[in-house]
Amino acid sequence: MFLVYDYGIRDLWIVNVGDLKPMELPISYFMELAYDFETWGTGNPNRTGEFLETWTERQFGHAADEETTEGIARVLADYTKMNGSRKPEVTYADTYSLLHYNEAQRVLEKAIRLEKDAQTYYELVQKEQKDAYYQLVYYPAVASANVTKMQIYASLNHKYSGFQPQSVLANHYAALVEEAIAKDVQMQEEYNNKISRGKWEGMMSSAHIGYVNWNDEGWQYPEFKYFEPKEKAMMIVDVEGTNGGFTAETVALTPFTSLQKERYRITVSNVAFDSHQPVLTYAASGVCCGRIPALVRVRYE
Repeated sequence: MFLVYDYGIRDLWIVNVGDLKPMELPISYFMELAYDFETWGTGNPNRTGEFLETWTERQFGHAADEETTEGIARVLADYTKMNGSRKPEVTYADTYSLLHYNEAQRVLEKAIRLEKDAQTYYELVQKEQKDAYYQLVYYPAVASANVTKMQIYASLNHKYSGFQPQSVLANHYAALVEEAIAKDVQMQEEYNNKISRGKWEGMMSSAHIGYVNWNDEGWQYPEFKYFEPKEKAMMIVDVEGTNGGFTAETVALTPFTSLQKERYRITVSNVAFDSHQPVLTYAASGVCCGRIPALVRVRYE
């Protein structure tokens, strides 16, 4: 829209919004730009944060204190940024890397934090505004975060079920995928049939996960699977930045450097539900003086 205005198209703008109902925030921004481009346009860059605060104050300022409305604005900023980096309907189990730069874990932590923040402010707004908050803030934020979680959990399920031997963590993440799917269904039911006495029946019924075409034909929830744990225990160690799991000998971490503040995740799991406790021995020397690999040794005790 900035480019359109700067190229001189200022008499008429047309935007395809699909369904008006869930697009209140972006449509409001579009209309504000059209009405007062001098305030929000290229002449005053980097004011989207201010717009979100103003918009949130307009919607909830009469039903929440200043600290709460500022927090709601942050939730709006976080979920729109997350969806801007990858739309939920085209987020898949392999979208975020489990292998490189701790990407999937970092995105997962953001999604979990976004859910918690949205819930916090839901509890703080006044009762008569909770339906409005659910529609305008909670549902788009939490439903989006839930899809991200679902896909990353599916990726972790694929990872641990692909180990030889398989890790019981595969079943843990399969259960989390099922939980996320159930939450997706429950939230649609809440929006479609419960809030505002069923006013928005069917509004959130369209598919929004796992697109395989340009439209929703053939959409699907992510695949996951359970396996039968073994009877005899065997410890598996997997280290961030490496493929597969290790059941014996020495595991080498990705090298540390003297210039970065590297942190690597070490996960210990089992092939069976067993009471044996693994013992980790971690050794790293000369980290400040060059690329020295850290070693991890494992044993049962």
